[in-house]
Amino acid sequence: MSMPTARLRRWTRHEYEQMVDADIFGPEDHIELLDGEIVEMMPQGTKHVGMVAVIDEILRQSLPVGGHIRQQGPIALDSSSEPEPDIVVAALLP
Repeated sequence: MSMPTARLRRWTRHEYEQMVDADIFGPEDHIELLDGEIVEMMPQGTKHVGMVAVIDEILRQSLPVGGHIRQQGPIALDSSSEPEPDIVVAALLP
């Protein structure tokens, strides 16, 4: 008798955002959506947060006009990914 093969359920960014809005995940859940998979992330320590702040300040001092910096927030990349990078440097669209 053969065993059935397990399948991985991939989520869309829309489904993920609905779960977040429905409070399925709590504030202690450090997660993000990567290529359709809900991935648990390591909690951030004091040193990590401090270094992000230092890098943010350095980037803000050297960023040309029209640049934008975001810290530790979700960014919609496509229909199946919404990572929360430490820092994003982007150009503002006209």
